[in-house]
Amino acid sequence: MSAETVVIGTGSRPWVPSSFSVDHDRVLDADSFERAAGTNRVAVVGAGRDGLRAATLLATTGVEVTLFDRRHRLLEECDSEMVDLVVEDIGRSGIRMRLGEDVLEVGPSVDGAMVVPIRGEVERFDRVVVSVGRVGNTDALGLERVGLETDERGRLWCDERFNTWVEGVCAVGSVIGHPNWLRNSLDQGKRLAVDVLFSGNFERGPAAAVTSSGTRPEILQAGRTTEELMAEGVDYESGRAGFVAGAVNSLKLLWTRRSGRVLGAHAIGPDVAASIGRVAAGMRRRLTVDRLLSSCGDDLLLREAATATGPLTTSGALPTAAVAPPVPIEGPAWRIDAV
Repeated sequence: MSAETVVIGTGSRPWVPSSFSVDHDRVLDADSFERAAGTNRVAVVGAGRDGLRAATLLATTGVEVTLFDRRHRLLEECDSEMVDLVVEDIGRSGIRMRLGEDVLEVGPSVDGAMVVPIRGEVERFDRVVVSVGRVGNTDALGLERVGLETDERGRLWCDERFNTWVEGVCAVGSVIGHPNWLRNSLDQGKRLAVDVLFSGNFERGPAAAVTSSGTRPEILQAGRTTEELMAEGVDYESGRAGFVAGAVNSLKLLWTRRSGRVLGAHAIGPDVAASIGRVAAGMRRRLTVDRLLSSCGDDLLLREAATATGPLTTSGALPTAAVAPPVPIEGPAWRIDAV
């Protein structure tokens, strides 16, 4: 069989360190964590997207969950303000977070499963879920025969149009770069298909994809984060909607100060998917905030975030809200700042 374009989208599977013993009974991986439902005490090792998803879903069933991770910040690829909202919700759900704690060993025990932190004593649970990364399903494809190599996790690296360094071979989904959730993989596949069918006449970049944190509550985002813009020295403004106690939906919109071109959006809530989708579509068309509003003026959440007015920071220094420790946001339903 031959083709002008070959797309690799074989997905990924959980990666397990050699010191972790997964028996798929008392010690589970991220793809089989549902088997821990109905038990009393569960440890989740790894607080990435898979681990947070497992922890939050198990907690909703009444399981007492302890979450271990050697990092001090969750969901580093997400906007920090959105992560703060997720962390607050996780705390209210009763999940015990053991951040900054590395785990040396995991394995089944006589009466359940055990976790051995590098510092501390052995801790015992009914079940343990291991979620410390994923590996691409590329080992059986014979990629070396066409000149393709993967990294240590079996992943391929592509440009923004999903082309590998071998002409005619593309890749989408969790076999490229950071493991992606289904929402992003489907979006990549659709955009690549249009790109191939219409010979590249489809303007889009990786920033236009909608990604999901997979947590409860779920963070949906498209485009750049505040941290990325600050690190690159981009002169931007941000508007917020729904950042008040008891708000059902919260959205943060980012755009350039000079031209008004939309740079990204980040949201939490049951009704935010349509808003984020509109922002992603607008970014593909390089719309400004004004043009985005004119194309979706009935979206009240977007309008509230984009038309917020308030004090701006023009000195070049970070606004106080950007560097202060996270605190519950009170007052108006929006806040605007700029760097």
